Amino acid sequence: MAKKPRIYLAGSFYAFRDEIIKALPEYFFSDPRTHRQSSIAKLVMDDMTEAEKCPVLYAYFPKGKARGVMTYAEIGCSVAKGNHLIVVDENEQKDPLLESLANHHFTDFKESLEFLKKGVTPVNLKNKKKTDSQLCSKVYLCGSTDYGLQRVVELAKKLDVKKEFILKSDPAEDFKKIKEYDLVVVHFPAHVERDRHACFFMGAAWYHDIPVLLLDENKPWKYPPLQGLARRHSEDLTGVLDYLIEVEDLSINEEAVKMYEFFKIYKT
Repeated sequence: MAKKPRIYLAGSFYAFRDEIIKALPEYFFSDPRTHRQSSIAKLVMDDMTEAEKCPVLYAYFPKGKARGVMTYAEIGCSVAKGNHLIVVDENEQKDPLLESLANHHFTDFKESLEFLKKGVTPVNLKNKKKTDSQLCSKVYLCGSTDYGLQRVVELAKKLDVKKEFILKSDPAEDFKKIKEYDLVVVHFPAHVERDRHACFFMGAAWYHDIPVLLLDENKPWKYPPLQGLARRHSEDLTGVLDYLIEVEDLSINEEAVKMYEFFKIYKT
């Protein structure tokens, strides 16, 4: 029998992992429950590294449970790499983005097990990473593109005509252009469920080494793994606007000088 591919098991810490590992002993499964848990930095590094290097990512969304935000980030990283994606989504309301990205899409967990028992031949595209660029000239904005963020984009366009600002439209089509982006801005407003597609773009940006500027207005609790995917954080839309119009160069020396100025202004 041919060697079965290594599969990364993504999804909530629902008990599916034990069942799938027991049912398919011929596979080697990468299990995030074994990753380092002592700090978010270590956990995020382990999770995203495995999502990137495993040739197959298996994402399970059980019925009645919210789709995990970090699962979308892991999918983003894996798909950006060109890995094979298997999605099992038992929720009645499907996600068109997941359906369009998946090499195999199931609505029943048992059905996916039967499929894997027959063997899966991964289709891996081996996508190359974005060519390194330190200039901040093309900015993609996603998450909640409400009036506040739209207003920020309008002002930024007037104040910095050299940059191009792209508000999310069709996530699947936007994703095809990800190598063109120099910065990804993500907005999660308070009291609104975090946009899973924005989490997907955070994961894809991780793979391509594209910096993420995150504005998460949920208080008092943030979601640490998502915080770990971002290079910079802002407390409000004013900070986002300042960053967009002031930062021209994302190299650490140049960007840090601007950040030191922001720290003084905002007394951070």
